Amino acid sequence: MPDRRLSLFVRLVLQDRGRLSERKRPQFEELSDEELESMEAAVSSARDSVPVTREPEARPRNPSTLPITASARGEPTVRPRRHRNRFSSSGS
Repeated sequence: MPDRRLSLFVRLVLQDRGRLSERKRPQFEELSDEELESMEAAVSSARDSVPVTREPEARPRNPSTLPITASARGEPTVRPRRHRNRFSSSGS
């Protein structure tokens, strides 16, 4: 089976909690039911052997290490001016 089709098979099996849905089976009609079951078992086994990791919690940054911004120094923030579109049909 080409890598692209194998990758599709794995994605479909993972989406459906370890089983290839009946609606998707015709996409792999060249495989027998026994082969499909064996491949589903292999994908499920591989999925179960991968440890679940949690994203590290974002720690608040120490304010003393943050860069000082203009607003933090009490200075007004300057925003760039928006120019009118010279080519607009409204106006003059």
